[in-house]
Amino acid sequence: MRTRIVLLLATLAVLADTSLMIGQSSNGKSALWTAQWITAPNTPQRDEVVLHFRKAIELTQPPQQFLVNVSADNQFVFYVNQQRVGSGPSRSDLAHWRYETFDIAPLLHAGRNVLAATVWNFGTHAAIAQISDRVGFLLQGEGEAARVADTDATWDVEQEAAIQTLRPDTHNYYAAEPGDLGRRQLRLAGDRGEARLMLQIIGN
Repeated sequence: MRTRIVLLLATLAVLADTSLMIGQSSNGKSALWTAQWITAPNTPQRDEVVLHFRKAIELTQPPQQFLVNVSADNQFVFYVNQQRVGSGPSRSDLAHWRYETFDIAPLLHAGRNVLAATVWNFGTHAAIAQISDRVGFLLQGEGEAARVADTDATWDVEQEAAIQTLRPDTHNYYAAEPGDLGRRQLRLAGDRGEARLMLQIIGN
C-alpha cells in the first residue's frame, strides 16, 4: 500500500545560490538564473529519496513558445499536464552541472496548467560515476512569460514513502573472461564453505 507524507507548501528549502548559475538564453546572450534549487524540508539530503514536485500556472492563451531549462540531483522525469516531456540530466561534476531544455508550448493551453517532476537521489547507493551534492530540483523559464514556472517556494513537494533498497544476496560471484564455448567447473571458497559452480562460458 502506497502512503505519502502531507503535502508541503511554502516551506521549500533553497539548496544552492543560483546566482552562480549561468544559462544560455534563446537570444544567444548569457544571463544569470533567478530560479532556486528546491527540495523537501525534513528529508534526508544525502540519503536515498524520491520526491514529487508540482506547480499549477495560469495562462490567458496558449503560448507560441515556452522554453524551460530543467535539472535535478540526481535525476528527474518532467511532466506537463500529465504528459511526459523528458528526463535528465546527463552526468557531470558539481562545477559543470548539466540541464535539459524543453519547449513545452505544445502541451500548454489557456487556463490552468500543471507542471510536475519526479526526482530521485540514491545517495550512497548511486552508481560510482554519479556525482551528487544533495537531492534537489531546478527549473528556469526562458523569457518573462516563462519565469512564472521558475522553481521557488510556490512549488509543492511531497516525499515518496513507498521505496526500499533491495540488497542482493551475493556471497560469492565470479566474473568470467570471454572464452571458448564449453563448460568449466570452478571451485569457490566462501563464507559457508567450499561451493561448486558450473558456468557456461560463451565465446566471442
